Amino acid sequence: MSGMRGSLLMMLCVIGLVVGAGCSGKTTAGRSYTFTVDRKVQVYMASPLEKTHSTAERVLREDLGYRITSSRVDALDGWIEAKTARDDTVRVESFRDGENMTRVRVFTGPMGDRSRSVTIVERIERGLR
Repeated sequence: MSGMRGSLLMMLCVIGLVVGAGCSGKTTAGRSYTFTVDRKVQVYMASPLEKTHSTAERVLREDLGYRITSSRVDALDGWIEAKTARDDTVRVESFRDGENMTRVRVFTGPMGDRSRSVTIVERIERGLR
């Protein structure tokens, strides 16, 4: 009996490690992203923080028609929160990761909609070109 419990525990640990590691993919432009355990799409963009933040805000407001409810940026990180037409929350977090590198994390909807988050990342990418 204890051998079966040990095997079950080991299997649950392995599943936890696999699920905890997150998933990865590529945008249509070929940029790698990670879908994190907390259901955010994370990507690195070769652009200064301020430019990435302002581009993300413009994309959410003008390209996608979302209502910006909060937007803040300082020397190290930025935060944008917006609402969709269905009143789902969209959050774009940006973190300075060097002079011309920004880590961006996007979360959409009540449960973290991967497809929609990747679409937002792709729109930000396009806006930075």
